Amino acid sequence: MNNTKTVGFTPNTPNNLLIDAGALYKNYGTDKEALIGATAGGNTFTVKSNTRTIKIDGIKGDMKYGEIITNTTVTLATNLLEVTAEILTLLLRGNIDTDSDASYDIITGKTSLDESDYLENLALVGKISGSELPVIIILKNAANTDGLK
Repeated sequence: MNNTKTVGFTPNTPNNLLIDAGALYKNYGTDKEALIGATAGGNTFTVKSNTRTIKIDGIKGDMKYGEIITNTTVTLATNLLEVTAEILTLLLRGNIDTDSDASYDIITGKTSLDESDYLENLALVGKISGSELPVIIILKNAANTDGLK
């Protein structure tokens, strides 16, 4: 009899589910750690490696181990629900002026990037259903490159 499964569910599956939205932090694990804000609609973590095929004279077609990784792009897409001056400044890589008008925080864009535009890290902290330990995904030297939507 053929024991090939057609569904990946096992008795351990309920203990291995990444559940809930998770918390979004800037500078996680440092003295500048701060929770960024509430999200809605989930978060998406993506890792994509770009490769280049090595061409060798005399070899026809592709060969095993004939590719090298040239770079890896890591992204974390979030749907922030909260809107604060600090969050907008972070997303827009802008400057915030709280002195010009006591009623408003004035955020202005910049024409060049500074060291302060990069976070030491951006972390998504969630939980696996079968564990009390958190799952922590950390992106080092994080910066918003998609602007604000």
